[in-house]
Amino acid sequence: EGANLILEQEEDRLTEAAGLLSTSPLELVNRLKQALEREKEQQHKLDMLTAKALAAQAAELAGKTEIIAGIAVLTARIEGADVKTLRALYDQLKSRLNDCAVVLAGAEHGKVSLLAGCHGGALGKLKAGELLSAVALQIGGKGGGKPDLAQGGGEDSAALLPALASVNDWVRARV
Repeated sequence: EGANLILEQEEDRLTEAAGLLSTSPLELVNRLKQALEREKEQQHKLDMLTAKALAAQAAELAGKTEIIAGIAVLTARIEGADVKTLRALYDQLKSRLNDCAVVLAGAEHGKVSLLAGCHGGALGKLKAGELLSAVALQIGGKGGGKPDLAQGGGEDSAALLPALASVNDWVRARV
């Protein structure tokens, strides 16, 4: 009797799953495979569009640098960006800017994600971890990392713009 009850429950779940995919229980596996394949294709298309958008954004941002002692310094707030997006954008930027110090900030849900990077000739003069810490302290946060790349965050998104504006002076004081 217990086995029959378990079997009926499993059949109900199978029928429910088939209904969610608008198919019969016999075709459920095939329909699920098709749905997963479509999802994989859509994710690939989304990844390609995201890469194109990042490249375009990097090209736009690269034109907004200030050159300080031969180092391209760039700060930017990227709405809704998480650390993964900031890192991908930084990768695009460092290949365009060569000798650079970059601080990117993404703010969402009242929290700020920060990423700082130093590349090329900037590495001999600046450390990304120190740069990031200087910005993070101003927004009630913390962070750290390696000389070439650091990440962190903070809570005070209202203080973010002045913190980003302080980066050029911070760089000038160290080069």
